[in-house]
Amino acid sequence: MTISESVEHSKIKVKEELKNELVTREIFEERFKTFEEKFKNLEFRINIMIGIAAAACTVFNPGLIDLMKSLIK
Repeated sequence: MTISESVEHSKIKVKEELKNELVTREIFEERFKTFEEKFKNLEFRINIMIGIAAAACTVFNPGLIDLMKSLIK
């Protein structure tokens, strides 16, 4: 076996070993979609919590309570 053939054989061997370690585009896109779905779910939950906090701050505001009492009378 010549040096050139040995080098080529080594390249092929390394390439085959690395191929098993690499993430394919399909796997990457699948994982990214999963991450994106989890992020959207988290974003929705945060928006709901912000809405509840804003509503609580508004409803339990003493000025608003006094205004509502004056409107009811």
